[in-house]
Amino acid sequence: MPRFQSYPTKYKMALIPIDFADFEGDKGFRSRVNPQMQLLSDWYKDVSGGRFIIEWVVSDEWIRLPGSGKDYFVEYSGKYPDTTNFWNKVLPVVESKFDLTGVQTINFLLPLNQEFIYESVQSFSFLPEMKNFNSSKTKLYSFAAAGTVFEAPDTDLWEYWAHEFGHEIGLAHVGASRGQVEPIMQMELLGDHDGPYREMGGWLRFIIGWLSDSQVYCQETTGLTSNDISLVPLPDSKDGIKLVVIPTGADSAIVIDSRRPTKYGCPVPNLPGGVLVYTYDAKLGNQSYFFKAHYPEGRQPTIRCEVRTMYPDILLHTGDSVQVGAYKITVTSSGTYDQIRITKN
Repeated sequence: MPRFQSYPTKYKMALIPIDFADFEGDKGFRSRVNPQMQLLSDWYKDVSGGRFIIEWVVSDEWIRLPGSGKDYFVEYSGKYPDTTNFWNKVLPVVESKFDLTGVQTINFLLPLNQEFIYESVQSFSFLPEMKNFNSSKTKLYSFAAAGTVFEAPDTDLWEYWAHEFGHEIGLAHVGASRGQVEPIMQMELLGDHDGPYREMGGWLRFIIGWLSDSQVYCQETTGLTSNDISLVPLPDSKDGIKLVVIPTGADSAIVIDSRRPTKYGCPVPNLPGGVLVYTYDAKLGNQSYFFKAHYPEGRQPTIRCEVRTMYPDILLHTGDSVQVGAYKITVTSSGTYDQIRITKN
């Protein structure tokens, strides 16, 4: 199966606070953003199995931009030409006041309670404003700036930064960023980054090269009647199989991995762990449901972070099984590992 290109083991990000005459930045911003930067670094180190390390450089002072906040208005995330205008106005000032040598991604910090960016503004190396940027000091690939929506108590800066940076390194958005919400989105930070789990699933880890071959089990289907497999939960550092793939066609597969609550998830009571069974459709791409979860019928929405979308528990627990095409997947026991059985009709 093809994988994306590999990435350097170290990547340099900058945290640059920018403010305005009518929206001044708070002097104590480091105390609230330092933990967010650490969480971002920890998350990528963990989901990559130590293969991807983020290093930070930080401006300790707010960089004052000319004009007023409304001059930098971005109506909503992904809005053009607002995004280009923001970048073209902000970058020259920042570059003149901060040493960007070696920086590859900038996460801008906006003043608390500013009124000109509600959602966010970001861009990537495959978009025109980044392609057109030239500097003798660095090659900037992406930037991101979280709006006032990320000041809500049930969301965090790190998960927004992690989500957007995931797109920069080639990972598609799981599902639609606006409109219909499917249960699979709660399981992927590249889907709902405000969701309860804030995880990177086994398939995404696999295609970007963050699982070793020994951690991926490709199930032979010819002659298969029944097979028992022991799954190591994705967050664990133990050796063993973390991903099971059952090919079902040239561009489709059944995917199985094991999930557990982690420090990155939403701090809600009794967030369950278990086995996730989902199908992958390679004919679909960014902003579509190329993943579909399969779980027992009758699961009611009971899981959510604060006021966010409510989701059902779509994980399989001991004794649960699902039928996906010709294959039945059953969880026979669960503990430190999840024991699953695959049977073919």
